[in-house]
Amino acid sequence: MSFAAPLWLAVAGVAALGVVLAHLFSSSTPPSQVLPTARFVPEAAPMSVLRTTRLTDLGLLALRVLAVLLLGLAFAGAHVPVSGPARVVLVDVSRAVGTAHADDADNPDGTDRIIVFDSVPRAVERAVVDTLKPSTARGSLSGALVAAHREIAGITAGRNEIELVIVSPLVREEVDSATAQLIALWEGPVRLRRVASATPPAQNAFEVRASGDDPVAASLSSTPPGPGPSRVRLVRGALTSADSMWAVQGNVLVHWPVSAASGSSASSASSAWAVATSHHTVVGGLAPQRERAAGVAIARWANGEPAATEMPHGAGCIRDVAISVDPIGDVALRESFLGLARAMLEPCGGARDFTAVPEAKLLPAVRARQASIVPGTGSRLPLALAMLALIAVGIEQALRGRTRAS
Repeated sequence: MSFAAPLWLAVAGVAALGVVLAHLFSSSTPPSQVLPTARFVPEAAPMSVLRTTRLTDLGLLALRVLAVLLLGLAFAGAHVPVSGPARVVLVDVSRAVGTAHADDADNPDGTDRIIVFDSVPRAVERAVVDTLKPSTARGSLSGALVAAHREIAGITAGRNEIELVIVSPLVREEVDSATAQLIALWEGPVRLRRVASATPPAQNAFEVRASGDDPVAASLSSTPPGPGPSRVRLVRGALTSADSMWAVQGNVLVHWPVSAASGSSASSASSAWAVATSHHTVVGGLAPQRERAAGVAIARWANGEPAATEMPHGAGCIRDVAISVDPIGDVALRESFLGLARAMLEPCGGARDFTAVPEAKLLPAVRARQASIVPGTGSRLPLALAMLALIAVGIEQALRGRTRAS
């Protein structure tokens, strides 16, 4: 057993010794005897007190010493050293991965812990890594790092010797402001193994099906369509079965129906609304529609409610946009609204950003130890010892009450 703060053991020992001495030099009142010749003497408190050098109330003494020693062990951070794995390997299986990279996850001695991640990290066995293929989900390196820290949270011995290996393309869409800080908090060595990233899809050709002077169609008229056949279809009216079958073939179907509200009343009612995507925000000139389809939110209103959702449909996806656009105002002419409309035309899963992040930004030459973990903080033994001490104090109180009553 090891201790994080051994000084508390000395304090507990001194306190336990004081409890024993207090019982050793306890005082007692001699028993009274009734003498026939003193029956007319008025009753009064005894004037003599006996001093004894023998231990008294052994049950109370044992409980008090036990409570003091348990508290001392708890404050000293008593814990049983737990050894960790030799390595923690983070294997990227997100859409950013372009090649297989299971070679770096070799585990000949069975001591490594492997965590694969895309948008969600999960621990797997070594044999499973060879069978995994890149998913269509966006990767989160910060989420994987949090899982790695949790993996060694209960380790109390040799934390600074556990190596962290990150097998990933290390692209911009997987990195956020917390990634470098989470790497810096790792106490052991860190090794980055960059693998080839996937090729981002080219801009898709799109088509807009609308009638009349539609503000969304007018806004997108300035956007040149991509080469090749149309892979994105934006429908401002009702969907048909042909549209659904077209989306199953790996295309993007955007359902953005026209709201019944129009004119000045729509403008005044929607002036306080704002909608935002990951890169664009539009304020005013928009209003939420009543019906919202299920799926993953890709745009939200200022109050957090989904404004546009995306749901997989066969090999493609269907986006449902519940945003009413004022056909009279200038909202459709704003650059922010054009960015919002273009975001609705992105490939399934959103735009890809496979720009490589320099390793120097993720792994500085000198990594800061901003929150070094004290050995034993991952153990629950001190809390259990403190609870046992409180139980001993409660039993001592009950036993002392019975002793006084008797």
